[in-house]
Amino acid sequence: MNKKNIEIAEHSGFCFGVKRAIQMALNALEKYDNVVTLGPIIHNPQMVKYLHAKGLGFIENIDEITNQVVVIRSHGITFDNYKKLKKKMLQLLMQPARSLRRLKIMRKN
Repeated sequence: MNKKNIEIAEHSGFCFGVKRAIQMALNALEKYDNVVTLGPIIHNPQMVKYLHAKGLGFIENIDEITNQVVVIRSHGITFDNYKKLKKKMLQLLMQPARSLRRLKIMRKN
């Protein structure tokens, strides 16, 4: 059997935008009672499970959202979904990665 070594890069881990989204979710959970994200906040099942255990809810359909505080996931949402959430007059906490935010704004125009 061939042995293989796995090396982890010195600077491995989450990108800046994902770290910000996780921190925002943790801060929101300390401050508010009913906090959700529209879909998983990040694409890391272990962290999603950890945040869920802390009390973060996950909703797949905007119509399911009533009076919750909504944390926008690290990869952002479509402009149409943003308008739907604002129309419901919900409190939104947004910190998608800056480069993705710019791309989504450019795509909208």
